[in-house]
Amino acid sequence: FFFFLKKKKKKKKTPQFFFPPKLNKTASYKDLQKDHEQQLDNLRLELLLKFQQDNSSQTHSNTNATLETDNAQLRQENQRLEQSNKALERKLDDLDQRVAHLQNENERLLQDNARSRRGQHDDSFSLEADENLQMKINQLQQENEKLNQQLALLNSNSNSSSSYHSSQSNIMSKKSHFTDNDINDKTENMDEERKEKGSM
Repeated sequence: FFFFLKKKKKKKKTPQFFFPPKLNKTASYKDLQKDHEQQLDNLRLELLLKFQQDNSSQTHSNTNATLETDNAQLRQENQRLEQSNKALERKLDDLDQRVAHLQNENERLLQDNARSRRGQHDDSFSLEADENLQMKINQLQQENEKLNQQLALLNSNSNSSSSYHSSQSNIMSKKSHFTDNDINDKTENMDEERKEKGSM
């Protein structure tokens, strides 16, 4: 009986409900690995999103800072251009005043030139008239001297008082004619010509 029991004990299999079922270690490791990878992917995604947000915010802040700097530079440039424009406007005003002054001066010089030309014309006309009159007076004086010489010759060569008196009367009449009448007529004619030219 003991032997039979013993054999039965040898052949008898151990019931499996006494031991917990074996765990599938490979399957559990893969699941853990997948979970870990999923967590890593989630972390990577979060980090990527956070980096993108930070980068965009930093980019926006940098862009805003750049725009503010550019606006400040543009305002300075605008102020400089306004000052330059004001300076140019002042220079243009000065140039306009100078141009107006030069125009007035030019008109004055033209008027002075015209007056001086009229004065030179009058002076030249009067000088020419005086020269012509002087030439005629010189001619009359030369003729008078000739007549005086002829009178002296007649006085020295006269033999009779009648011939002397007749020749003397003729010469004196010619002399008086050339000295008084002719000079007066010619001076009057010159005065009239001068007046006519002056009126022209």
